[in-house]
Amino acid sequence: MKKTGSILLCILLLAGLLLPGMGTAEGKTAARSAAFAVRTKPVKKITLNTKEKTLQMKEGKTVSFTLKATIKPENATNPALTWTSDNTKVAKVSKKGKVTAVGEGTCKITAAARDGSGKKAVCKVMVKAPEQGDGVVKKITLTPEKVQLKGIGDGFVLKAEVDTTLKSTAYQMGCSLTNPDMVKFGTGNLKTGKTITALQEGSCEVSVWVVGHESVKATCVITIGEQKEDPIKDGIMLGSGRKTLHLGDSPFRLMVYKAAKYENDTVCYKVDKNSAIKVGFDSETEPEDTGIPTDILKITPLAEGKSVITVWFEEHPKVKATCEVTVLP
Repeated sequence: MKKTGSILLCILLLAGLLLPGMGTAEGKTAARSAAFAVRTKPVKKITLNTKEKTLQMKEGKTVSFTLKATIKPENATNPALTWTSDNTKVAKVSKKGKVTAVGEGTCKITAAARDGSGKKAVCKVMVKAPEQGDGVVKKITLTPEKVQLKGIGDGFVLKAEVDTTLKSTAYQMGCSLTNPDMVKFGTGNLKTGKTITALQEGSCEVSVWVVGHESVKATCVITIGEQKEDPIKDGIMLGSGRKTLHLGDSPFRLMVYKAAKYENDTVCYKVDKNSAIKVGFDSETEPEDTGIPTDILKITPLAEGKSVITVWFEEHPKVKATCEVTVLP
């Protein structure tokens, strides 16, 4: 009798759960969604065979290792992973988790589930430069140390001679430019001679060192085209450092002169709290053709007192100039 009662209770409970709405479209959709939810098994955890790895680069050889991922549950509906590196200049990773060293530094390799569960695992990879062996770098000599190029497209060969006690001659050399847009590196290497070609007029410096011994450097100064001394030595200059106006005077035009290298930079200005004047850009007046990049500020006297105008470049806020304006009756 107890068994029969239990069966009857189950039937009644099922009838209460399943019968309402089962014949409607909404009921059928809900049933299908429930069935899919039961069949789908999302990824709950990803574990990598290592959380940290250090790679030692070797001259002329590819250094790599393969990460293996364990996914839980084992019967997850979609166990596919996406592998990524947050710094491909240090190490890159294939679709199958093979990590290859590219350059010195640290990066993170991430294995992320594709099923939308948001699960992922990370391995921190440190890549070290090739071992240089015992010894020190005494001095680096560049040939030439200073060069004048005629113009764009002109080039020369830069060679580095290293005075060192390093046991290995397979050391790597690094270099940097103060202005990467000024020149480009071509074929060859610094030990036997590397080609450098001018891209635009101006000047820049090339610094050279041995990887792992960056404290010893050498510099080559490159000048491209005929260099004229810029009359605006401080980067920005006002037509006047002090100006006296009277109430009722017409607006005064204050010239803002820019050094050639800041020609395309945006000029900003501010006036101190003493509002004896009104300041704004004058877009109607054409500046004189002096060959110097120029903006114009229009100064209108408002009340007796003194005000200081400060101008600077939005892109270079430390390059500034000021003008003190006194307004008299």
